[in-house]
Amino acid sequence: MRGVTERPSRTVFVVAVAIIAVIGLVVRTLWQDYNRTWLQAEALATDTARVVEAQVSRTVHSADIVLQQVITMIEEAGGLGAVRSEPYWQRVRQYAANVDGGESLWVFDRGGDVVLSTTGPFPGTAFNATDRAYFQAALQSQGLFIGPAIQFKVNGAPVVTASRPLRDKDGVVVGGVVVAINAQWLTEFYALMDFGYSPAIAIFRTDGSIVARRPNLESVIGQSDIDGPLFKEHLPRGQAGFYISTSRFDGKRRMAAYRSLAELNLIIYAGVETATVFASWRERSLWFVIDVAVMLALIVLAILWGSRFRLKARRTQRRLLEAEAMTVQMAAELQYARRDPLTQLPNRGLFLEMAASLHQQCRAQGQTIAVLFIDLDGFKSINDREGHKAGDEVLRRTASVLQALTRDHDLIGRFGGDEFTLCVPGPYNILLQTACSIAERVVGQIAGLEPGLGCSVGIALQPQGCDDLGCTLQRADNAMYRAKRAGKGRYALASELDDCATCSVL
Repeated sequence: MRGVTERPSRTVFVVAVAIIAVIGLVVRTLWQDYNRTWLQAEALATDTARVVEAQVSRTVHSADIVLQQVITMIEEAGGLGAVRSEPYWQRVRQYAANVDGGESLWVFDRGGDVVLSTTGPFPGTAFNATDRAYFQAALQSQGLFIGPAIQFKVNGAPVVTASRPLRDKDGVVVGGVVVAINAQWLTEFYALMDFGYSPAIAIFRTDGSIVARRPNLESVIGQSDIDGPLFKEHLPRGQAGFYISTSRFDGKRRMAAYRSLAELNLIIYAGVETATVFASWRERSLWFVIDVAVMLALIVLAILWGSRFRLKARRTQRRLLEAEAMTVQMAAELQYARRDPLTQLPNRGLFLEMAASLHQQCRAQGQTIAVLFIDLDGFKSINDREGHKAGDEVLRRTASVLQALTRDHDLIGRFGGDEFTLCVPGPYNILLQTACSIAERVVGQIAGLEPGLGCSVGIALQPQGCDDLGCTLQRADNAMYRAKRAGKGRYALASELDDCATCSVL
């Protein structure tokens, strides 16, 4: 009788232990998946803010170059009165065509009257801008001024103005030069890269006024976020960060990253809705709990109806192994999510991690890496002319070309938009020759993919003994822009003047 009473007690104990163990596994797995989901959303928001920051910097830089070209043209001509002719108007139109996302360019005299305008036939649409805020800003600013979003009266599109004052030889302000940039150019490019979360993107001036926003810019033109948590709580603590808050514009709660572009008096914001981020986690958790509950019921039944402890132990172990396999699979799926879905190349965040690891391996072997920064020329024209599907196909084919031209141990990544990056490892004394050879073949192969398509490539070597990979990426990016300014469809080497503070002391 004693053996009969002890066996049920032992069985109940084993069942209780199994239930507690499985519940603990479920809670642990769900918590880990929750943390991974959180970190993925944080990384996405942070990477998006960085990409938007680069897009804004490039766009404003191109606009500022054109503004200074127009000012130089007027100074060389002898003043505003000397440029009221069609040849000068044609030159202004040519300059304005180089502004990324540019809508129009105006030259005003001190009284606010249009001297030259790219809107309409020569000499352009005539109007007086004395009462326009962007004109007053052009007169009063000491240099480049980026204004808040306004409604462009020509086509109704929301635009951002960039302006500079025009001075005579004595330094007296005699007018202003203003360029209008389509505000959507600063934000809508990110729609090409669909990560499933559709991040909200906003660009603010440091006074809180809105420069651009995705989505629904039209509904918030003229509004300010100066009293919001970003400006009240977070910017005073640091120039970059991550936080959670509810938007005052649409009432949605978001996990958001921000970055300050101090030299342009701009703030970059990128946020993903918490409801969207954790919707997939809740669905995964529900099905996981259901699966585990079913497995737990089977384990309990096996223990209750089994006749031998060894058989019960094997069944429990099998269920636990299945749960562990599911956890591994979930981790693998989260890792896959860090690859660009269009080209299957590592995205910016994953590429930077892999590049850092590759650099450490090279240092251990007495080698270094070369970074090639590749930007497609003419991609926007193809995208606008033939549509996003054709643009996507160009990006896929570009990725295939890069994979075909590189070695197995080279690293390829899609940095964002139409930008790609390569990390090429090798001995320092021959690596530059290797990188130039790869760059030359890349330029030639991509030029043959599509009429009007090409690429510009910047090359920078990681200095021996330097751990600052971001410095080398920036130098390669600077070199790429030199290749573009030199005529595109070529590669350029990083200049010694591009060395950052970290590298300059090595």
